[in-house]
Amino acid sequence: MAYDLEATPSRDVRSGVRDLLVHYSGLTVDDAVLVTDELVSNANRHGDAPRACRLELRDEGKRLLIEVDDSSSH
Repeated sequence: MAYDLEATPSRDVRSGVRDLLVHYSGLTVDDAVLVTDELVSNANRHGDAPRACRLELRDEGKRLLIEVDDSSSH
């Protein structure tokens, strides 16, 4: 899943995490949503456009990759 953070509200990214982790519950999902939200918030607050977020399940659903980037050199 990939999100253009210039066009996608944070709530939709959080919802995407929940959708991706539909087979999990409790703290696993809550922690993933919290980490993703923090990374997205930091990119929006401190980074430069364009900003993007990518979510991917790996290792047969055992690992969640969360990538957030922006065009800032910092």
